[in-house]
Amino acid sequence: MLTAERLLAGERYVVFQGDGGEGKTTLAAELARWLVFTRRFRRGAFARLDQDGDARKVLYAIGEQLVPGYLSARAESGPCRQLVERALAEQATVIVLDNMESVLAPAPGSEAHLAFEPETLKGIMGLCQALAKHGETRLIFTSREPLPEPFSRNLVKVDRLDRPDAIRLVGRVLGEGKLMPDAADPGESEQEIEKLVDAVGCHAAAWSCWRVRWSLPACAAPRRSSRS
Repeated sequence: MLTAERLLAGERYVVFQGDGGEGKTTLAAELARWLVFTRRFRRGAFARLDQDGDARKVLYAIGEQLVPGYLSARAESGPCRQLVERALAEQATVIVLDNMESVLAPAPGSEAHLAFEPETLKGIMGLCQALAKHGETRLIFTSREPLPEPFSRNLVKVDRLDRPDAIRLVGRVLGEGKLMPDAADPGESEQEIEKLVDAVGCHAAAWSCWRVRWSLPACAAPRRSSRS
């Protein structure tokens, strides 16, 4: 977050890139909240590209968050884009654009590649480029894949946890939530945590899934022994 924050002090955008479930969206949203909380920006907006998959829908999603009475204002005050650009010029805004990989070109020869529409990506890139020029606007992208120009730089990688950090994190989470089944001794408990960390390859999303499973009622998730 600190690296991204420093980048945004002098750049118009930053890109959180990493595998699925590594925490890109959480980091991006938390960074936007922090920038607004510390009053470097007046407000924030959020758009999911896996849901708002073209430039018109992205603009609509942002407009609803930034322009009071956006639905009625569109008819009375001019085109949608003009209303959003005016709002960005009036107040410093940070915009999170999540799951950008959903509109990027898939691998050649794949089934998804047949359905890929280059004009959709071109429209979204053009919209982002235009919005970033207004006022003090900053863009925070999340993506599993590298972004094309003009947003190919300012990359912050979100990788898997280091093994020692993962072991400490899992041990703390399971201990505080009293979710780790009783083991024969502390040494055995530590070994079980290490096995769990190694089994999921230090993947961040695995902790929440495992934690939810142990949080379920007994009828929904049969209790396992510490050796399971």
